[in-house]
Amino acid sequence: MNLSNIPEKIFDLLVSRSFDELNVEEKELVLESFTKEEYHTLHEGVQEFMKADKLITPVMANPVGTSDSKRRFGKIANYPVPLYQVAAGLLLLLGIYFLMPENRSGNTIDLTVVRDTIQTGTPLSADRYPDKLIYHP
Repeated sequence: MNLSNIPEKIFDLLVSRSFDELNVEEKELVLESFTKEEYHTLHEGVQEFMKADKLITPVMANPVGTSDSKRRFGKIANYPVPLYQVAAGLLLLLGIYFLMPENRSGNTIDLTVVRDTIQTGTPLSADRYPDKLIYHP
């Protein structure tokens, strides 16, 4: 059975109909490439593959580890929003920001930063290094 130079129409027939369901022209086309038994074997194999594919597809649509909340977030995050609604939302936020009351009492608070100048730790110079820690060979 050589599957290299087979017309595409035969592959379509393998997927859709068994040998007994083919009309006369289709049977002649199939018999140019296969025997009846070979066609029957290929048709059964294709049908089994299609059944297995239908069983696998729902599992792949909801992979293990993805919850409904993640899918729900994906729907919300990918929800199409019209441009005018986005622009209106931004203008509303800017308006609220500029209309919020500021410190209008005239009192200002001056902040000064004082840096800590106290040194932590004692620097060890050559004359202050403990003798017990010096290696003398």
